[in-house]
Amino acid sequence: MHFIKIMLFIWLQLLTGYESIYRETIFGRTGLDFAAGLESEELLDAFLAGEIPAIYKDGNKESSYWVYDLLWIDEKNNSVYSVGERVDLDNDGENEQIINGPYGGKYLDARNGKVYVFAEGEGTSGELFFTYYDDAVWIVHCDITHVGRQMYWLTRYDGDGNIVDEFQFSAEYWDSPISQYDENSDFTFRDKKISMEEYEALGKEIFGW
Repeated sequence: MHFIKIMLFIWLQLLTGYESIYRETIFGRTGLDFAAGLESEELLDAFLAGEIPAIYKDGNKESSYWVYDLLWIDEKNNSVYSVGERVDLDNDGENEQIINGPYGGKYLDARNGKVYVFAEGEGTSGELFFTYYDDAVWIVHCDITHVGRQMYWLTRYDGDGNIVDEFQFSAEYWDSPISQYDENSDFTFRDKKISMEEYEALGKEIFGW
């Protein structure tokens, strides 16, 4: 398995053609110090080339992982993660990197000389995707595969990883015999109860249903 990861990592570098950020000096090779001066796109390139890690923040704690940590394969020898497109996900005019994978994958943001895990899928009760709504990009986590509910949590960020706005959009129908919502179900938008008609209209506006 370790050999397969190494081969996949080499293949990824050859496929993407990313240029090394390491530089030869009279003191040897330097990498992370040089990364501090890179632009956001260059930092994302450097992460994908396996030359700098991505930082994951959990409260005041930080941990890191490298691109080869994502080179997992399943029992059918299929790659679990793959490199996706780059989209401005935090409305700062700079693109973030999408890593396709389980539960919506991961979104990576480059800022202040580092790459950060911007958002990630959190299981079947927190599938990750993004949407364009109200002249901005919103990060969405949803739970729509379980019985009795359709739950969406939308978050809008700024370029420093701070939450600018967030709200819940949901339909709950726990007692429905056919596991579908109707006029008597409980609909919520921004902590306020709404009608089924309003819920469906907002769903079309936010998600393009």
